[in-house]
Amino acid sequence: MGYLPFAYYTNNPDEVKALSVSEGGSDPVEPSLEAAQSGNYPLARPLFFYANMNKLQEKRHLQEFIRFYINQADDDYIASDIGYVPSSSDMVEQNLTNLEQGTNGNYEYSM
Repeated sequence: MGYLPFAYYTNNPDEVKALSVSEGGSDPVEPSLEAAQSGNYPLARPLFFYANMNKLQEKRHLQEFIRFYINQADDDYIASDIGYVPSSSDMVEQNLTNLEQGTNGNYEYSM
């Protein structure tokens, strides 16, 4: 038994068996693209992307690269070609907001 990325599971269905998972006594959730994207599958997590704040504020090309990355993160090819779970539209909007706050020096991390 092991914990593997969703992309590995979707790209190797004959070699890997994924299990339904229950969190806190709730009904088990089967692994699927939809369950991972919505956050209903308890083992799903977003792919984190970090940038040095000083460099982000100084370098316009870094800002544009991250903006491009965020804007591509919800496209269908992310799942169909790569096997990653696309970001939700809400996550894209939040990440763009975070980027703008970071480029302006106003970003504060919170959970």
